[in-house]
Amino acid sequence: MSKIKVFKFIFSYVAVLLVFNMLSVMVHAEDNYLGTIEYFYHPDCSYCIGQSEVWNKWQEENKDRLKLVKLEKINIQNAAEASKRGYTNQGTPYIQVKNSKGAVIDKAYGDQTKEQLDRFADKILGEDNYIGAIEYFYHPDCSFCKEQTPIWDKWAEENKDKLKTVKPEKINIQNTVEALKHGYINQGTPYIQVKNRKGDVIDEASGVQTNEQLNGFADKILSETIFTVSEKEYYSNQKEQLSDDAPFLEKGKVYVHARSLVKVLGIEDLSFKGEILSVKKGKLSLEFKINSPIIKINGKEEELDFPAVLKNNRTFLCADYFAEIFGYSAYDDGESVIIGSRVIGKMPEFPEPVESDVDNDYYDLNEILIYAGLNSQDFYFEKDNSIVLNNSRKYAKILLKDGSNNIIIEDVKGNFIDNKIKKPLVKKDGKWLVSDTDIIIIAQIGAAVKD
Repeated sequence: MSKIKVFKFIFSYVAVLLVFNMLSVMVHAEDNYLGTIEYFYHPDCSYCIGQSEVWNKWQEENKDRLKLVKLEKINIQNAAEASKRGYTNQGTPYIQVKNSKGAVIDKAYGDQTKEQLDRFADKILGEDNYIGAIEYFYHPDCSFCKEQTPIWDKWAEENKDKLKTVKPEKINIQNTVEALKHGYINQGTPYIQVKNRKGDVIDEASGVQTNEQLNGFADKILSETIFTVSEKEYYSNQKEQLSDDAPFLEKGKVYVHARSLVKVLGIEDLSFKGEILSVKKGKLSLEFKINSPIIKINGKEEELDFPAVLKNNRTFLCADYFAEIFGYSAYDDGESVIIGSRVIGKMPEFPEPVESDVDNDYYDLNEILIYAGLNSQDFYFEKDNSIVLNNSRKYAKILLKDGSNNIIIEDVKGNFIDNKIKKPLVKKDGKWLVSDTDIIIIAQIGAAVKD
């Protein structure tokens, strides 16, 4: 082979490598985005002219901060491109915020200030973008789990699009700390727990669940409703609905037209008598007067921090307050209010370890009992270093000894149960410390007394 041919071969090879590396970098960079902010505009739209100036300046000023946020400016005259990104006929200017999986997590119509654009970026950079989670707790040796796991894996794979904003989590209960942090104590396996965006439990199920049942859990999360200040359009059950009047902000809270709100809450019994509004659902009845700080709940008067108000000859209610009265989850961020499914259990905050060594974290035994559902009034210490658990329904005594690898429980009949633990108990600064390898035992004792 001549020197020229060799040179050409080497040159071609290097060129291919360079192109390949450039493409790899481009793909890698694309994958690294945490989310996207899409700005839809029309060149002839007068509002878009002002918005484009704000957008361009904001983008330039925030280059470093927005390295992980993809910014896209889309001319709606390119109908195919706009349609591909979810634009139908929302008008211009229109902003759409998407998470890393392409699901829409926020939107806004009309001119947006730099502060509002900052908020969209914060939503991508500061949150994991999920609106809820379905947690599947299993044990590798559980025969029913061996039946459930293939169903779960296939369902999660087949429903990737549906689960863009729903986090499916598979948790091995052998990892006791991880399971406990998610609220698993002794529910058995397989066990499914469904949580909303605030981490509250909105559903649960034991035993093997079918594909249809798993879809039902996802639908329960996706059925949330979003009302936004100054917009008549609201989203409920993933569909756009229209309210008679737009929500507004009053004393820092989002107020929603009463009829739209009660519809979302599934309330059919709504009646007006002059300025008095009566609402009934099941065994719960409310009665209140426009602009009055008093509300009657099942006939009992209580003070109302956010009374009903009259605007445009229509009654408006503080959305999160009234949703929570009827047991629904609600989140008000001062610009919109999100209402989710009824809450069946609040998740307490998992305690931080008191101290750590090379192998283990150590937790305050008291805090683990409270995490398991006991109130601080449900247990007390005796002089012999035992803890008495007594919540008026059940009784137990935990016998503790510094440096011991045993936790002995005495029940109300005087029977003793000896629980072996992996790491010795430690008493330090008046606190009993238990290692992360053994906190599940303490949690199970607390849960047994609570129930």
